Amino acid sequence: MMWKSQWLPLLGRTAWMLVICCLGPPASGAQPTRQFVLDNTAVIPLQSKITGRDHELVIVFPESYATDPNRKYPVFYYLDAYWDTPLLAATYGNLRYDNQVPEFLMVGLSYPAGKNYGAERRLDYTVTAIDDKSGGAGKFLSFIQREVAPLIESRYRGEKSGRILGGVSLGGLFTLAAAYSAQDFFSGYIAISPAAEWDKQALAKMDDAYASTHKSLNARIFVSYGTTEYTPFRDPIRQFQENWRRGNTRAWSC
Repeated sequence: MMWKSQWLPLLGRTAWMLVICCLGPPASGAQPTRQFVLDNTAVIPLQSKITGRDHELVIVFPESYATDPNRKYPVFYYLDAYWDTPLLAATYGNLRYDNQVPEFLMVGLSYPAGKNYGAERRLDYTVTAIDDKSGGAGKFLSFIQREVAPLIESRYRGEKSGRILGGVSLGGLFTLAAAYSAQDFFSGYIAISPAAEWDKQALAKMDDAYASTHKSLNARIFVSYGTTEYTPFRDPIRQFQENWRRGNTRAWSC
C-alpha cells in the first residue's frame, strides 16, 4: 500500500491553473455554488494532556462502516491530515474499487483550523530539539499511543492489531523514528520522502545507536523518495537506505 503523496498533486497543477484562469468568475445570475465535502469522514477535536495542546483527528471511514456496526477494522494512522486527506481518501477509494486492499479506517493527525500547521508539525514530528520549537516527537508518539489509539479502538471500532503509521517529509522522519521505539505498537511504517537530513542526520545516529545493541529491526517498512528531489534532501534518504542494505553493518529484518 503506497502512494506518492508529495508529488502526485503537482502533476497537473499548471494545466489546472490555466483552466481556472480561463473560466474566470461566475457570471451574475448563475446557480449558487456549494463546497465539495468528502463523504464518510469526521473531524474529532482532542485536547491532549500529554502535549498540552489542541489537536484534531480526521477519520475516513470504510464503505461498510455504517452498515456493519459490529465489525472492527485495521487502522492506518497518517500525519499531516490537513494537507493529505483528500489525496489519501481518493487513493483508498481507487484501491478499494480495484480490490487491491481490504477495508480499513484511516485516522489523520491534524490541528484545529487557524493553527500554523508548519510550526505545529515541526514541534511534533522532529526527533531532536535544535530550538524551543522542535524535538517533540517523543511526546507526540505517546499522544498517539495513549490517547489517540485508545479512543479509536474503544469508540470507532479500530483493531488493536495491524496498526500502520505513515507520513511525508517531517512526517516520514517521525514515522521512521517510531519504528525504533514502537515496534510492539505498530506493525508497519510508510515513510515518503522522509526528512532524513534533520539535525545533521539525527535519524542515522539513531540507527547507529540501535544497531550497537540490537541484531535486527523487526519492522515492515516502506521508504521512498523522488529521484529529482532537492539533492541535499534526497541524498541523506539514499544513504539511510544504503545503510540498511549493507549486510556487513546491519542485519535488519525490514
